[in-house]
Amino acid sequence: MLSLVPLSYLVIVMAYASTGLVLRGTPHFPSPLVVDRLARLLHLHEGWAMFSTVGFYRIWFVAPGQLADGSEINVLRRGPLDWGTPSDLQTAQRGFRWSLYLMNVVPRGLDEPSFRETYPPLLGHLCREWNAHNRGEHRLVRISMVGMVERIPDVGSRTTGQTQRVMIATRDCPDGR
Repeated sequence: MLSLVPLSYLVIVMAYASTGLVLRGTPHFPSPLVVDRLARLLHLHEGWAMFSTVGFYRIWFVAPGQLADGSEINVLRRGPLDWGTPSDLQTAQRGFRWSLYLMNVVPRGLDEPSFRETYPPLLGHLCREWNAHNRGEHRLVRISMVGMVERIPDVGSRTTGQTQRVMIATRDCPDGR
């Protein structure tokens, strides 16, 4: 008898999904309150994100900087400039919080002018942070923010993804001598 509870939950969820009541176009695909409460009570509340479609693009950010000696670095990675696809996007962008900030704020500035006002302070912060630990020839004199957009190839395709660079902002670093 107790085994009928999960089965009945599954039938209810499938019935709502087939009628379109669950998929209302909201990002979280909410279920009816009664079904949601029952699912939480029975610890059957599952996410359905694994069934969502994969995006067509992978986006990451590179902050190329020019040092006083003329060499170039990636200020976000705090290392040599590398335009290639990183194996771990979060590590390449200093972790989860930086990745979340960069993915939520920087692209919005391309469409909404008010968000472009965040670019100079962001680049200024990266300049100050680098120059606080580096002096002389290793001082950062210029920094940019570049969005890297890579088209994800179709499943089974033998071609590699095409990558495009999108210049977002550039700034001279203040001379901190």
